[in-house]
Amino acid sequence: MTEELKGLYRKYIVTKTSGKPLVDGWDGIILRIDGGRYVEACRAGATAFAEAVKEENPKLYKDIKARIWAYEMKELGDELEKESRKLGR
Repeated sequence: MTEELKGLYRKYIVTKTSGKPLVDGWDGIILRIDGGRYVEACRAGATAFAEAVKEENPKLYKDIKARIWAYEMKELGDELEKESRKLGR
């Protein structure tokens, strides 16, 4: 079975940038929004989270949306550049 099809399992080690320990029993899921096999699903999940916290934390909402938007614009630019090369421009 490939790594991608194992289901939910511990793949990453997460630490706080402050060096402080995580609370006992901490559990989380990593959503990769920069690329990869499940990028669309991960972006949808991150967007849903952003929407859910929008009222309580508008800055976090804006930051998440901006980060996803930046990746999408880069991908769009890459696609346009590729198409332009095909057309000899």
